[in-house]
Amino acid sequence: MITARTIETVDYYVTSFSAEPDLLGQWRAYCMAGRGFAIGYQSAPLTRMNNEVYLFRVTYDREEQEQAVRSIIEIYIPGLVEAAEVAKRDLIVAAGAALGVPLALLLLAFKHEAYAEEREYRLVRSGINPIPLDQVEFRSTANMIVPFIEFDLADHRNNSNGKAPLAEIVVGPSVDAARAENHYEC
Repeated sequence: MITARTIETVDYYVTSFSAEPDLLGQWRAYCMAGRGFAIGYQSAPLTRMNNEVYLFRVTYDREEQEQAVRSIIEIYIPGLVEAAEVAKRDLIVAAGAALGVPLALLLLAFKHEAYAEEREYRLVRSGINPIPLDQVEFRSTANMIVPFIEFDLADHRNNSNGKAPLAEIVVGPSVDAARAENHYEC
């Protein structure tokens, strides 16, 4: 059963992908001023992951975002009303907590309209079933320490060759492309 305590302790691990492999704005914002590589994946295998992993198309339109939130709330209103009518505090807390999980997942699929050109997709691993601490690793950025988990994109259940579903590698605009292409093969 999902409880309020469950919601407080749920972790989400998010990997972002873009349907636009070569946008100058993304190179500048996410890749040391264009010194790097963009790795393209086939999308079909990413849609067939296990039931703790979700692939979302990011929504940038404010009206679509609001409608999605309303739709989720409408699904859970009857349970909240029923819990309130019987005045059972723990039932009300449980119903509210149950609403929190899909809302949290949904909010991970929202982004400001200024970023719409990115056409982003997010692969989200929900931590409702806790991830053992020995599987959580950490990396540092300029201003924070970021927890992460390694995730096998090969998805051996749906990919007979056991390889990650790589589609392409795009060389960043500030990298010597001729030299870089000698070091990888896709």
